Amino acid sequence: MLKGGLFSRANGINNWEQVVGFSGPDRDAEGSRAFVWTAATGMVDLGTLGGAYAQAYGINDAGFITGTAQTADGWIGATHAFLYQIVIGDGFSRPMIDLGTLGGNSSHGLAINAQNHVVGYSTINTTDSRVHAFFYGDGRMVDLGSLSGKHVKADKSAALAINSTDQVVGYTYLPSNEGPIQVGFLYNMSAAGARTGMQDLNGLIGSAAKQYRILAATGINDLGEIVATAVDGAGTVHAVLLTPSFGEVRQ
Repeated sequence: MLKGGLFSRANGINNWEQVVGFSGPDRDAEGSRAFVWTAATGMVDLGTLGGAYAQAYGINDAGFITGTAQTADGWIGATHAFLYQIVIGDGFSRPMIDLGTLGGNSSHGLAINAQNHVVGYSTINTTDSRVHAFFYGDGRMVDLGSLSGKHVKADKSAALAINSTDQVVGYTYLPSNEGPIQVGFLYNMSAAGARTGMQDLNGLIGSAAKQYRILAATGINDLGEIVATAVDGAGTVHAVLLTPSFGEVRQ
């Protein structure tokens, strides 16, 4: 744990056994600080964006880290997604890069790929609590939207993972008479491939959609295989693996 910490959590690791997470006085406490751990250095505090609080969630093999950190000015308690690069020999002295928001005062970077592209979620305004999934690359944050149509109550989404070909997965909501329904999504951001908008994964799993509803996609590898949580007709939640086939995702 970091100095003064009583709790720590590891959230990510790369192929060089560099580990990132956060440590603080209590579980998920606002006093937490982002860290990187290596066998040579132990746990090192990555600093913040000027405030007192930070958490790290993902790291790639080049040593680029993402997470969220409190800013020094603006809204009280504002936290922004950040990018941080480990450079061996610099004593972890580089400052975090503030990735900004889609609007409002907060954003969280949850995953990063080999191209240093970051995904997560961000507030979209300062008037309500709606958040949208984002993709950050080439110096700008892109709003991935939601599947809510014009229904404000269902207008939420979050990106949880990205692979090296910029396929993004996460969850969003659909409107219904009973209220918003959570579903997993796939979004292809690849400039080289067939770029798509946000797709409901339940429309891509064929006959399996009669048995399960995909609630959230939590990971995707470079083969396009997706791990997700799904609920069956009895309300039981399952871990599932989705494998792409002929341009569609099959269970």
